[in-house]
Amino acid sequence: MEGTIMREIRLLGPGDEEPLERFLAAHGDEGQLLRANLARGGLEDRGAAYQATYAAAFKRRKITSVAAHCWNGMLLLQADEAAEKVARKALSASGRPLTGLLGPWGQVVWVAWTLDLPQDTAGLDRPQRRMTLDLEKLSLPEPLASGALVCRRARSSELELLYNWRAAFESETGGMPEDGSLRAAARQIIDQQQRDGCNWVLTHDGRLVAAGTVIGETDEAVQIGGVITPRALRNRGYGRAVVAGALRAARERGRARALLITNDPAAERAYRAIGFATNGEVGLVRLEAGRKASQRGRGACNPEAYGVVSARAEECAADHSGDEVEGPPGRLQAGRS
Repeated sequence: MEGTIMREIRLLGPGDEEPLERFLAAHGDEGQLLRANLARGGLEDRGAAYQATYAAAFKRRKITSVAAHCWNGMLLLQADEAAEKVARKALSASGRPLTGLLGPWGQVVWVAWTLDLPQDTAGLDRPQRRMTLDLEKLSLPEPLASGALVCRRARSSELELLYNWRAAFESETGGMPEDGSLRAAARQIIDQQQRDGCNWVLTHDGRLVAAGTVIGETDEAVQIGGVITPRALRNRGYGRAVVAGALRAARERGRARALLITNDPAAERAYRAIGFATNGEVGLVRLEAGRKASQRGRGACNPEAYGVVSARAEECAADHSGDEVEGPPGRLQAGRS
């Protein structure tokens, strides 16, 4: 019987790329960012950009769940009822702090509960909306189509401004003080994206007015993130224009599909105006303590290094085959298998 088949849970390494790619491709938009990271970083984890420690659950030699603890501390999920097991496997093996979680909403909420994150942790109050677009249906804003607005890749001479924008954005969305450590983290992110050619800017009469980033790209699709319009320049259509411009270039590279996530109603309306439609719910949790530990180079082999693990997570780590863990109402009820 299916219920008696034992799962194997183990770390992934070189040689597991093909079954992991098949698993992620079968999940479509949900697997996009993990697929993009896999294509760029592979399955070795030396702490370089786009690399991660991957843990997976197998049933009948096929992957059924995966968690990836990434170079930047984010834990990416694409899992079923084995979510907490693969998450903890990846976290314990990676040797780095946990800075956040990203994945399907129910899975993120469940894993956050098993790690005993505080109920008021940013991102656990409501899901983000995943929005998708077939690029043949991309609608360019008129000022972009006419050339009044210009979208292009960022230049090295513009990075100092992008550092400041990114730090202000992280402070606004994450509730963190805009201090030296936040600006240093912003610089690190922007510099890596610049090396990869992922930073896009929008100009109006030669002045930078917005920025966006291609955070994940496969042969078929691109994922957009980090869309920033300075507060003084908002409500002028610049955010949607920088996204549309980056996507026009992606379409010219042969990409067919785009996705992004947002929990801002105004941003959602702006993205709908260029053709996006809502297509699912995503969990995005950010942990300030983990980011600070990561910036200090603190190791995380000990779960206490995350600053979030308690007796509840220890309880969840025990193997009680066939038992169910009682979670909070509305959260993924993860069966033991």
